[in-house]
Amino acid sequence: MFFTKPAWQRALVVIAGVTMNLLIGILMLVIYTKLGIPRLSGNQVIVSEVAKGSPAELAHLEVGDVVVRVGETTIATSDQFVSVIKADKARQ
Repeated sequence: MFFTKPAWQRALVVIAGVTMNLLIGILMLVIYTKLGIPRLSGNQVIVSEVAKGSPAELAHLEVGDVVVRVGETTIATSDQFVSVIKADKARQ
């Protein structure tokens, strides 16, 4: 059915598809960068955002803080930070 349409209609459908893919990609990038996911800077985990009412806010963390330890665990990478936080949350 697609190939029975005039060329201009087929081109419009193709352009619309490409445009939506681009817009969805931009939207996903914006959402990802606004989530406050810890950034790895060298060998440091730097707080990029603190959500209102979050445990990070209750612990008085601020944007730009460097996380070096959680409890007794020394933090070396952002992956380690996330796993320590998840493990602590599972214990509670």
